[in-house]
Amino acid sequence: MKPRGTSLIFFNDREQVLLFLRDDKPGIPCPNMWDLPGGHVEAGETPRECILREMREEIGRDIEGIEPFSVVEFEDRTEYVFWKRMNLDVDGIRLTEGQRLRWFSRDEVEGTPLAFGFNAILASFYRDVSEYTDISASVEEKLRRNMPMTTVQERLIGHLKPQAAAATVADVRIGLGYTAVRLDTGHAGVAWTPKEMTGGCTHLRSAGTLSGRCAAEILDMLADTQSALSRAVGLAVANALLAAAPVPAVSREEVISSLGITAADRVAMVGYFAPVVARLKGSGCRLDVVELNPFHAEGTLTPEQGEGALSTCTVAVITGTSLINGTFDTVCGQLGNPRAAVLLGPSSPLCAGAFHGTPITHVAGSRVKDPEAILRIVSEGGGTMVMKRYLDFITVVVRE
Repeated sequence: MKPRGTSLIFFNDREQVLLFLRDDKPGIPCPNMWDLPGGHVEAGETPRECILREMREEIGRDIEGIEPFSVVEFEDRTEYVFWKRMNLDVDGIRLTEGQRLRWFSRDEVEGTPLAFGFNAILASFYRDVSEYTDISASVEEKLRRNMPMTTVQERLIGHLKPQAAAATVADVRIGLGYTAVRLDTGHAGVAWTPKEMTGGCTHLRSAGTLSGRCAAEILDMLADTQSALSRAVGLAVANALLAAAPVPAVSREEVISSLGITAADRVAMVGYFAPVVARLKGSGCRLDVVELNPFHAEGTLTPEQGEGALSTCTVAVITGTSLINGTFDTVCGQLGNPRAAVLLGPSSPLCAGAFHGTPITHVAGSRVKDPEAILRIVSEGGGTMVMKRYLDFITVVVRE
């Protein structure tokens, strides 16, 4: 596995980026060159945790509200690039490493050789923001188009990291319908397998290296902003870790029945759950189904068409696969003020703490009862209907 680095693009209201001049010392890489703030990801850290730590260490500031910009594969490392709009007063900062800080305009950046290949990254950054007249909205639009947000995923990683550090991944199966992971503790977790077109026969570059590694390393894949399949593997690890934890306070009542949906409700469903659709139609409620897959039943809405339904619904039912395909944050941002919002499906992680501060009121997921049976079914292309006898379906209440 290549080393991982992080960097932070500070971007001010004059459309300048903040660079620091590296020390001019023998033996260090790229001496006396301008560089982006950042550093190496340490064992047990997520990239976000790393860049926040580096900022505390290098400039003595706790930086809030950073956003992911891109993940770049270099020959020697994987670079996780974040950005933050901020007008830092560099004269008030005492550096703990490097010679000095300075704001650079776009032209100055283009005319200055930067350390570690950052000229190309900043060129990409400026290209993206220049596509729009509103610079602040431009990167947010880029994220919506190309780079899924991973807020809850990173929160889940933080919650499970101590437990993950003491566990090892014993087996990984990536099937046509689901992905399954078994830990050395014997516990297993599942997550939906996304359908990605790779242009080749290799779907996961790290294939062949996952089993035998610390669960904390594989858990970090949940926040991968480039690969939905990596996020699926990371979520399966998270669900295996949650299966190994003590059973939380749960409800075993079927979640849709527990909501008391009536004809007065407007229900927005993200993801097509056929058995739930039939039950909801029987309640007389207005039901709008938002679906990415065009092969589902007629009458479903595209994500663009579904924005109005999400903003006005009284009950939302959201597929747990939204954590894998990167749409969870967008969907939650489109919700108005529903009385209930359920994250539903075997992929859904039964961790109430990860969803505090979101519109989610219930997480209805599963715990694996028979790991060996699940691994076998996943390997042979089975899905929910085949697996269900080996899963325990339960609901965690996030808030009443």
